[in-house]
Amino acid sequence: MSKSAEVKTRLSIQAAHEQINPIDLLDDVIYLDKKGIERCWTSDHYMPWWDTGASGGAAWPWMGAALAKTTQLVIGTGVTAPILRYHPAIVAQVFATLAYMFPKRVFLGLGRGEALNEVPSGNIWPTNIEKFRRLRESIKLIKKLWSQDWVTFSGEFYSVKDSNLYTKPPYPIPIYIAGLGIQSAQLAGEEGNGFVTNELDIDKN
Repeated sequence: MSKSAEVKTRLSIQAAHEQINPIDLLDDVIYLDKKGIERCWTSDHYMPWWDTGASGGAAWPWMGAALAKTTQLVIGTGVTAPILRYHPAIVAQVFATLAYMFPKRVFLGLGRGEALNEVPSGNIWPTNIEKFRRLRESIKLIKKLWSQDWVTFSGEFYSVKDSNLYTKPPYPIPIYIAGLGIQSAQLAGEEGNGFVTNELDIDKN
């Protein structure tokens, strides 16, 4: 393999809040940061997948603590759903703040979410088509708030008027879009910096 064709392998970890309490997760990332692990994806759940032995820490405050307690680790969500329980303007503000405090160490993973998290927090679960339209619109609004002053936006699902993030990210925050199909992959190519997916049977796609 030529040098130009070499691919760098990057080791990442998953900080699963639905499985492990936030104190133990923090200890884990402090240890792994010292061992040279480069990236941490933290789950962003309201509810865990099961009841027995479960945990339910909030991803965003934990990220601030984890970034403050480590020196090299790049941390982001895998994934945040900016469609119902999180308004995209609030997502934009939170991640702009984290990126301002910890430059080049923050990324944002976005997806359509799960009923498991959105329904118990008081929302009606939309159709898959609506979830996709909400996600696409959310990404556009988040990017506008990160890069522009006094944003007025009126979309199908979200709107802001004279909205300004006074603390903007000092660099473009990478956005990774999660999904399983062609439509999500296309959205990742159009609006994101990467595509997050599970292994699929390529013969069925």
